[in-house]
Parts: sequence; C-alpha cells; structure tokens
Amino acid sequence: MIRQRTVSAVAHIESIEELSAINEADFIVPADATSMAARLPDDVVQGLLVKKVDPKYPKQAKKSKVQGTVIIRIAIGKDGHVSSVEAVSGPPELQEAVIEAVKQWVYKPYMLNGEPVEVDSTITSVFKIGR
Repeated sequence: MIRQRTVSAVAHIESIEELSAINEADFIVPADATSMAARLPDDVVQGLLVKKVDPKYPKQAKKSKVQGTVIIRIAIGKDGHVSSVEAVSGPPELQEAVIEAVKQWVYKPYMLNGEPVEVDSTITSVFKIGR
C-alpha cells in the first residue's frame, strides 16, 4: 500500500486593505515550496478519466460470497497517472482488487490557472454477486 499524504493549510486574516501598489515580488513562489493538490469530487475526477481498468472480482471472495462497497483515496499526479492509492473502507478481501485496477488508470491532467496540478479524490467500487 502506498503512503497517505495529508494536505492542509491554515490562514488567519487580521485585516483587509486596498493595495495602493502591487509588488510582483510578493507573488513569487519560493523555490522550496511544495506543490498543492486540489481535492475534487468523484464526478469531476471521473470526467477526466481516459483509461480505466475494471477491478477483477477475487475468486475466493466470490466463492465465499463476499460483497460490498470499497472506497479508496487516490492522488493523481500532474501527468494524469495515479501516484498513490489507499483503501479507506470496504471488505478487506475486495480492497486489493480495486487498488490494483486503479493503479492502472490514467486521467487527463487537471489544470488550475493554466498549470497541471496534483488532484486528490475518492473512488467507490461496488462488488455484487449476480443472481
């Protein structure tokens, strides 16, 4: 399993004032700054999907009639490839099948202000034995 990343930011605004002049140097990103990931809803991320591999129902889980919904958290790199995957919930017997499939997915890079950015989202996969 790939390590989970946590992205957070805190801001405290003491005052809001009109600028008399703009100093471009105030808007230069420091060289040691880390990239920011955008958290997007599932439906938006699904609209960016260009290559999808369906999870294979594990034979033993199917034989044991294990059904359920697996939810995983993913990070998509600036190049559109899945860079990390982590199971959040669901039957353990089904989680690895979803993880292995989603690792192969490819997305159209998400653009923010004309630049590709990393994206975090969740994927839901439902396993149900047919009747």
